[in-house]
Amino acid sequence: MRKLKILFASLVLALGGYVSAQAEIGISVGATATAGAFFASGSETETDATPDDSGVEDGNDAIVYGMTSVFVDYTIEQAGGIRIGIDYVPETLSTATQGRTDTADPNADSDTNNSGTSEVSVDFSDLITAYIEVPIFGSGAYLKAGYKDVDVKTKEVLHTGSTYGDTSMQGYMIGFGGKANLPGDVAFVKFEGSYTDFDDISLTSETNTHNKVQAEVEGVALSVSLGKTF
Repeated sequence: MRKLKILFASLVLALGGYVSAQAEIGISVGATATAGAFFASGSETETDATPDDSGVEDGNDAIVYGMTSVFVDYTIEQAGGIRIGIDYVPETLSTATQGRTDTADPNADSDTNNSGTSEVSVDFSDLITAYIEVPIFGSGAYLKAGYKDVDVKTKEVLHTGSTYGDTSMQGYMIGFGGKANLPGDVAFVKFEGSYTDFDDISLTSETNTHNKVQAEVEGVALSVSLGKTF
């Protein structure tokens, strides 16, 4: 993910450097407060050495969160006021620990039907978004599209003995918002609603390669930003 972040930053800076010779550009910096929810659905497939001995556990969860981030973007006035930028969340979002107790099937002889309690939680860190905002006819309203990348650290204690490594998720977002200057043009404020759809993820157990986890994550958010253009 680190290389991806460097690439995002390089692309924005390179584009800014290129168009600076072609048009007037305003550099804006600011902070954003966001409240939203992620909706996750997933499954763990527990399989012994023989494919016939398998079991699948499905689950769904909703994660409500609040976070703050910082952003920097460029406004290209001669391109209709289009803004390109990067938003970064410096804090870690942690889910609550979820527990599940399985009871063995007395009629089954497979090891995958063992009983026990499992607990799992997830940390999301270094969430970065590369985005573009397109103003709508100078009204202050705008459409937004972006690409997200976030590190995912799993923390699990599973009765199956499986452990899963850390990974990252990528996804796309779309949004709609409005921007207005404060009196005296000392700063600007933005209000925005957005939807994000992350790519599906699949993890293989580090202790039992027959066990796998698959998950789908999407989310909605409302945010307010305060910034200054230089």
